Amino acid sequence: LVSKFLRTKIKFCAEFGKMNMVSEILDTDKILIDPNDIHTRISIKVYNALFYFYHKKYKIAIDCLSELQNEFVFKDYFHEFLNIKITLLYSYLIVGDVEKGQACIKMLTRRIKMEGREEYNHVIYLLKLVDLDLNKEPSSKNHIKKRDLFTLFLANNNSENNFEVASHLIPDLKNRFYI
Repeated sequence: LVSKFLRTKIKFCAEFGKMNMVSEILDTDKILIDPNDIHTRISIKVYNALFYFYHKKYKIAIDCLSELQNEFVFKDYFHEFLNIKITLLYSYLIVGDVEKGQACIKMLTRRIKMEGREEYNHVIYLLKLVDLDLNKEPSSKNHIKKRDLFTLFLANNNSENNFEVASHLIPDLKNRFYI
């Protein structure tokens, strides 16, 4: 429940322009949580990274997400791994770090295909979209292609099948790719 609340709070505030309601960083040392509840600890760290991201402190958000990857092993948590990597990838896109962004895209594409995760094929659409945006070749053809890829991603990215990823980024992605 904690992770669902934290993610939906960020998504709600971003969607309705109320990021001022997300006003503080959560310190795991100062709040009462079960130290063995890894999922909650990860959710709090992702929340903190998103706090920095939506307050336009992208470098700090990238550092938080990178630290999170080093602290926990996500071998058995593929869905959470994807959420973190996609958030990191989008942060690279915002900052303009093309090299790290393309490396992240290649790694994610390879990992999804290698593990035979057909339920995450919609993520491939998002990865192609970000790759197009990283290349920064502005043309009307690319704009239409980006919009189509984003529509395909959104159409298949739903919570009904429990394979919804990057829901916390959807409002920002819509602003970037639907205009």
